[in-house]
Amino acid sequence: MKLFRPLTLSLLVLIAAFLLSRYVSHMPQSLLGFLPLLPYVLSSVVVLLALSFHRSRIAQLTLLSIFSYWILRTYSGAGWFSAFLPLLALFWPLNVLFFTIYKERGVWSISSIIRLGAIVLQALLVVLLLTQQPSGGYTILQLVWLDLLALSSSPFGQLSQLVIFIAIAVSYGIAVKRESWQESGIVSVLVLLTVVLHTDTTGTDNIIYISMMPLTLGLVILFDSYRMAYLDELTSLPGRRALQEHLARLSGNYTLAMLDIDHFKKFNDTYGHDIGDQVLRFVAGKMRKVGGGGKAYRYGGEEFTFIFSAKSVEEVLPYLEAVRMDIADSKFAIRGKGRPSDHAEEKRGRKAADKYVSITASFGVSQRAENQGTIDVMEQADKALYRAKAAGRNRVSK
Repeated sequence: MKLFRPLTLSLLVLIAAFLLSRYVSHMPQSLLGFLPLLPYVLSSVVVLLALSFHRSRIAQLTLLSIFSYWILRTYSGAGWFSAFLPLLALFWPLNVLFFTIYKERGVWSISSIIRLGAIVLQALLVVLLLTQQPSGGYTILQLVWLDLLALSSSPFGQLSQLVIFIAIAVSYGIAVKRESWQESGIVSVLVLLTVVLHTDTTGTDNIIYISMMPLTLGLVILFDSYRMAYLDELTSLPGRRALQEHLARLSGNYTLAMLDIDHFKKFNDTYGHDIGDQVLRFVAGKMRKVGGGGKAYRYGGEEFTFIFSAKSVEEVLPYLEAVRMDIADSKFAIRGKGRPSDHAEEKRGRKAADKYVSITASFGVSQRAENQGTIDVMEQADKALYRAKAAGRNRVSK
């Protein structure tokens, strides 16, 4: 999923922009007059949203995009503007790439202030250049940029095309590595930017594609906020808030199971918290494979929860046993310091890990009785979990 997320988001954004542009072309002329204001309105909303969520990169990237849009709307009618466009086409994706490489540090961090200062400085230089005598500015730009960028039939030159291609490739790799919706949103902005710079800079379609930039960035803020609120950052399983909301929606018959990793505290004390975190991710990976329509959650610490809607205890026991056996039968590799995380050493016939250990887990299961509340069901599952531990661990108790 993380490999295709930036691609999927970019395709959906492009399809949405295309469909909107087709719809807008049939709007009454009285409404089309307000269309050029749409990017400004959306950008203002997204900047406020980004600042509220302390997303300085999104706020500044939105400001950069709307400033570039203002340049296109204000000066594209001038005869000398074709000489300036390659300059804009080169530095716009370079700035977006700059935002991609740096991680989020907060609105008032030093790196954020430096980025904002760089945008303001560039904006001042652009305004200064564009407000000079057009003939003189055209001569300088024509001599320097038209020859340097080797303009072809496209609105911008070969160097600019290479830069935007590199920016998309690098941003895609970073988006996959960081697994963030924000990074995927930046990839989408670069894709939209490519379309914008290859089409009529004053056309209705271009307004729609530019409007999709702040709209996409606003959506990814909400997606990331949802992820932070409902997904456990360490294991990527839904967290306790998601569990509580799921339980609140349930009615009728369901079965709840609690899972606790055996001797986890001792394991943590022996091998350290970093290895302990790896164990939690290891167990979470096994839990995702549960059958029977079960949904896995991280409850907190080394405790996890399963919910089986419209299932009895007898129906879910085989699926829980399968998870228990999968955890117990899969050896967990404790890697030595400096060892590679892949299987390169194993392929060369050497041992890639210092040693392997067995991880086991205990399960407690409870089925909701008629007129019973969720708290009671969880308490019963918790008691069953303690019985499993008292009976020797690595077992399912009901």
